[in-house]
Amino acid sequence: WVKQCSHCPSGYHQDKAQQSLCLPCFPGQYNDDSKQTECKNCVAGKYTNTSQLKECYFCPIGYQQPDTSQTVCLGCSPGKFSDQTSATSCKECVVGRYQIESGQDGCHDCPSGRTTTAAGTPRCDLCSPGKHRDPDGDNEDVNGEIPCLECLVGMFADSSNKEVCKDCPIGFYQNEIGKSMCFPCIPGKYNDDLKQETCKDCDKGQFTST
Repeated sequence: WVKQCSHCPSGYHQDKAQQSLCLPCFPGQYNDDSKQTECKNCVAGKYTNTSQLKECYFCPIGYQQPDTSQTVCLGCSPGKFSDQTSATSCKECVVGRYQIESGQDGCHDCPSGRTTTAAGTPRCDLCSPGKHRDPDGDNEDVNGEIPCLECLVGMFADSSNKEVCKDCPIGFYQNEIGKSMCFPCIPGKYNDDLKQETCKDCDKGQFTST
């Protein structure tokens, strides 16, 4: 005959009296101790995909799980990543970095002349005319983003996908930033140097007609 009742083992529970067996914890739950009347739910960032478990598994790198009591983890979508285990959410790639695949642990730098239009964007776009981006240059801002930068005064970018801006040539000028062209000096003015934001006046006794 039975002298005493046995404790339900880890991974099981029993919430009723006078029972002949214990019930397994379902996927998404666990029990790390014996003699339990109910199972515990896996917290966000963890999961179990089988029954009778004593503990929940960590979501691996590249995955996340924002909800409790879950049986799977979700791969980070393109444009996002997770670089640690047990993540409850994925991080967005910052501007200038991209990720086209899901379930990844990081992002890639956009190539020269390209950037992303917003954080969390999976693909890079061309820098628009009047802007440039050189990943080997000093483009990174305080947030770690690498946007396309506007050409400075005296410079221009006449097409997209530019790594660097061009200097306005001799006889031309540009007094605004982010422009795709330079303007010729008007009659009576000139420029004898590159990268100028204004034209010089002809002195008395001098002239330019074009």
